[in-house]
Amino acid sequence: MMKARRGSALSAPTALLAASLLSGGLLTGCFLDTSGVEPKSGEFNFPTSIAIAPPRAPGEAPAFLYVVNSNFDLRYNGGTVMALDLEALEAGIAGCGGGPCQLHTPSRFLAAGHEVVTGSYAGGMAVSTDGTRLYAPFRSDGTLTFIDVDPVTGELSCQAGGAKGGHCDDFHRRGDETVASQRGESMPGDPSRVLLRPLPAPWDGDFLVVLDRSGKASLFFDGPASAANVAPKLIDVVDGLPANAVGLAYDAVEGITYVSSANTSPTARLARLGVALDDPTVPERSYLFRAGEPRLTGLDDGLDVRDLAFSGNSLYVLSRRPQAVVTIDLARAGLSSGDLPIDRVTGVDYGASRLALATIGGRQFLFVTCYDGRSLFVIDAQTGAVADVVRGFSGPFEVAVDEVRERAFVTDFRSSVVRVVDLAPLSNGTSDPLSIIATIGIPRAPSELN
Repeated sequence: MMKARRGSALSAPTALLAASLLSGGLLTGCFLDTSGVEPKSGEFNFPTSIAIAPPRAPGEAPAFLYVVNSNFDLRYNGGTVMALDLEALEAGIAGCGGGPCQLHTPSRFLAAGHEVVTGSYAGGMAVSTDGTRLYAPFRSDGTLTFIDVDPVTGELSCQAGGAKGGHCDDFHRRGDETVASQRGESMPGDPSRVLLRPLPAPWDGDFLVVLDRSGKASLFFDGPASAANVAPKLIDVVDGLPANAVGLAYDAVEGITYVSSANTSPTARLARLGVALDDPTVPERSYLFRAGEPRLTGLDDGLDVRDLAFSGNSLYVLSRRPQAVVTIDLARAGLSSGDLPIDRVTGVDYGASRLALATIGGRQFLFVTCYDGRSLFVIDAQTGAVADVVRGFSGPFEVAVDEVRERAFVTDFRSSVVRVVDLAPLSNGTSDPLSIIATIGIPRAPSELN
């Protein structure tokens, strides 16, 4: 059976940057796309989400880097999604010679049809397992936008008839099923993350969970790759999750999705979400359900968790209270008592924002962006030791890792660029420090973004 073709948000940036934009009146009507100025092709504008295309064959280097530009300052009538050619990017870095590489024009890594115009304020991004579709929810219109991808050429399409590039049409923006669905659901309008979950056999297709800051979550079903003109369908919305929900991760061992919140409260808890799969012939009848809120014991100053990641029975929790990566052994902890006792705490910088897990040189590492600390922490996932700290960022937010080429790509939100970190020292046995080897785009200070 052909497996489904389908199968990581913007927490608020620093108060200083947001206040400067608000004082300039740039967020007036901030949830409405306008008919104004078109986004400049091949230019970063407050990039938030980033992802690596899955390799087309085992061991093969991925071909594309996907970047979502949020249009946070509302300079344009929408944001954009780009597919950068990683091979061309590597050639550009190699041609720089010594010293950090300044690649001022991202357009040189964009072929025709490799960029589309979307809504503004993206709430994360998910990529299908075979690289044929991208998903990103947008706060500007409260919908989930899906973009079809040619995994060979990297061309993007979100228009009727398969036209490449251009503006995404209404068909590719999903979320209001009040008429088409018997449940009459509508996706909440403040999405923070999106998570793709491939369905087990005998189901053919994928589920997508879109988390909303209001404490709700939406469940979409996307059909099999063999179906023509298929689009994700909103089938359920659940509420009762913690407010200001920002973190979303799937525990493949138990089959449960974990949700974290940026709220502080007297008791630190994580929410759990399950999906009830009723009928393999009618996946649209499935629904979300809350599966408890276990406590994080050992944290005595409330919950402010920004991200989550799983590796086997290990749960990694990125916290701002304290500023740390907290490790929990779920096999040891169990859930009968409702507690998640902490096994290890690894301190990081201020403004911890995103957490990614990747394997370099046969070892698993955690990559942590610290927005206010302007740093990237690299932590040995097995031991909890800090392998290195990379500095030189302005406002690092999201990170994606090319495990084959041993590169980390970091969206530097405050400067509207993407930074490239060389990870080779993690695997080649040297003591060389990790460093930023390239900057894609022209760095711009916040004062220049008016």
